[in-house]
Amino acid sequence: MYLADGRNAPLHFINTYKRDYRGIYKDSLRNYEGFLNWCAATGVICQDRLLQLDIEMRCYVREAERVFELALATRKCLDELFNCLQSGRPVHGQVLHFFNQMSAEVKAHMRYEIGPRGLEQFWININEELAAPLWFVMGEAMLLIDFGKLRLVKKCPLCGSLFLDESRTRNRIWCNPNTCGSVRKSVSYYNRKSQTVEGLKMEEVRK
Repeated sequence: MYLADGRNAPLHFINTYKRDYRGIYKDSLRNYEGFLNWCAATGVICQDRLLQLDIEMRCYVREAERVFELALATRKCLDELFNCLQSGRPVHGQVLHFFNQMSAEVKAHMRYEIGPRGLEQFWININEELAAPLWFVMGEAMLLIDFGKLRLVKKCPLCGSLFLDESRTRNRIWCNPNTCGSVRKSVSYYNRKSQTVEGLKMEEVRK
């Protein structure tokens, strides 16, 4: 899978609801199972956790539905938050309130312990938790902010997807050079060709 957003889970999560080059909006996530499969495909969770949560999902259907609704609300919050920060628009108080609520939920499942590299943060009490993948995504969103990488977040001018510009020159324009970038190049080529043909026709008329 090509992660146009720089392999950043929260940005890719936001981009699961996006418009294509024709302007049609599409939602890649339809239910908790779809969310779970997306998490596995993008590396948010490993295969073992996928299998474990797949069983939990079938045992606790209503809880899975509740978590999925929370996931959609979180996606909407992150979309509004990052788009506002990226464009310089003010962030609504309700968006910040929801983000803080989710951040507190994430922090409640983390603690510092001595690990192989010294003092490290570890996840706790997450086994068989249907919301764990969502906490992982939120955790990465918090790191994106805490590490000052928001300045690298850009918005594709064609489809509106957010992506992380970690190129050396920081001049990346398109979310994906093989889709939006290719479409724009094709349009530019067509326009140039049309102008050339039109110019030749005008020359013929003058003769």
